[in-house]
Amino acid sequence: MMFTLVNLLLLAGIAVTSWLAIRIDDLLGAVVALAGTGAFMTAEYLLLQAPDVAMAEAAVGLVVTPIIFLTALSKIKGGRS
Repeated sequence: MMFTLVNLLLLAGIAVTSWLAIRIDDLLGAVVALAGTGAFMTAEYLLLQAPDVAMAEAAVGLVVTPIIFLTALSKIKGGRS
């Protein structure tokens, strides 16, 4: 019962943050929402007892991808000024 409740909450978090990443007009906010999706997915993989996949998701979804997007945003905003 508890596993199902936590699983449903994590899946709802994934759905909400993914929806926010699509719907937010501010690009910085969209990147933060996308990182939130990675955090929820990392927790879901840990709950499903897949620590190797969770570590990979944490590295890529929480660290590498947001850094790449934020670097690209800074280059784009820097080019317009």
